[in-house]
Amino acid sequence: MSSASSWVAEVVAGGRHEAEITWTTHGVPHVVADDFAGLGFGQGWACARDHFAGIVDLVVKVRSERARHLGAGEGDKHLHSDLGYLALDVRRRAADAGSAPAGRDRRHGRRLRRRVNAVRRARA
Repeated sequence: MSSASSWVAEVVAGGRHEAEITWTTHGVPHVVADDFAGLGFGQGWACARDHFAGIVDLVVKVRSERARHLGAGEGDKHLHSDLGYLALDVRRRAADAGSAPAGRDRRHGRRLRRRVNAVRRARA
């Protein structure tokens, strides 16, 4: 086990929530907060920080914008991906599915979006 002195700590805050996140030398986040909302915020921040590239790639993919941002790709793979997601009408289907989610699910979605955007701004 690593000593605490080799861990990296970060205090993150967003709106009403604050958490302290300590990453071990193996990259495992440990989140401490004063309440469950802060704990959820810190966990979301750590997840968004650790998986930012994958989250952005998924957003760009389902929006059918890979070729726009990355070019056609080898063998036109990004173009084919964009056309496939357009043909599946993923954006409309997601909008229809999300048009009337339960209040709790809607709040979780908004919180995730805020955390990802906060990590994006922190990286800029």
